[in-house]
Amino acid sequence: MLFKSPTAIAPNEVFNNANMHDTLKDLRVQRRRAIEICGNQPATYVQAQGSSARGDENVDMVMATVRGTSYIALYVRPVGIAPNASAQAALRELCAKP
Repeated sequence: MLFKSPTAIAPNEVFNNANMHDTLKDLRVQRRRAIEICGNQPATYVQAQGSSARGDENVDMVMATVRGTSYIALYVRPVGIAPNASAQAALRELCAKP
């Protein structure tokens, strides 16, 4: 999934229960780190786990803010399912166009 916010969002605001209550509940951030994508674009990578109507799910997210707009790419899969390497690689292709 890819989202575009009209304003900048702080990475710690994305996965709070108030923002995610319609999709994932009890979201727990397991890992968060600064990364670079597209050569030198600063971004944040987050791994989290939560529950939905389908059961427990893993979430991988890459978020970048460019010119005051935040872009968020998500990859969600059931807990216990091995990640798809192509899907995980696509998260890092969230490149802003000049």
